[in-house]
Amino acid sequence: MFVRKFTASVAICVVAFGAETVFGGTIFVTANANIGQIYLSDQTTLVPTNGALRVGTFDISGGNLTTITTSNDFSTVNALFTPLAEGAAMGGNTNGTAQPNPGPLLIGNNAEGDGNISGSVENWTNAYQAPGTRIYWWVFNTQDPSNATEWGIFTRFASGTADWDNPGDGDFDFLTTSPELLRASGGSALRGSLTGPTSSDISLAAIPEPTQILLVLISGMLCLGIRRRR
Repeated sequence: MFVRKFTASVAICVVAFGAETVFGGTIFVTANANIGQIYLSDQTTLVPTNGALRVGTFDISGGNLTTITTSNDFSTVNALFTPLAEGAAMGGNTNGTAQPNPGPLLIGNNAEGDGNISGSVENWTNAYQAPGTRIYWWVFNTQDPSNATEWGIFTRFASGTADWDNPGDGDFDFLTTSPELLRASGGSALRGSLTGPTSSDISLAAIPEPTQILLVLISGMLCLGIRRRR
């Protein structure tokens, strides 16, 4: 596996042409060697070439934030996520080198190398996602998110022009994993970490499989039973 810089850069631009023709928003996602890396939970291995990156928003109201930050069940967390693209009506489409054009997800590929993703989420409308809606990256170590054994959820809650949100029609924003734009104020890893081998890196979190959790519980019960017999 080649060790390369893994940078996730996101630019959001919503372009309006003329008084009547308005195009939906676009989020450009780029991973390269210029800013920072995204690692697996061991903080040594880069996210592999087939890792997926979803862009969208989470419902963090009520007790949902606790669920997002603690649940290891993909279906449970996914129920609180509204993605851009991925076949949603008015939700836009993806455009990248790693999947059919358009495809449902942004996926890394062998041509780009480990830790690199390039593409965009395009043409969603304000009717689907309102301006100011918080944007999250949900990054996985596998191409199929439902089978991932590691994932990370990242955003920025600070107020100002560098926020991770939908700027709305006619506005433009540029988002990166650089310390100045992610960690300086309000950067947040709901899952994973804003740490890595260098100050510019972020990393995913290990997600135990249900069978592993069950085995741990059974092992604990057996040990408890043995101790009681003694």
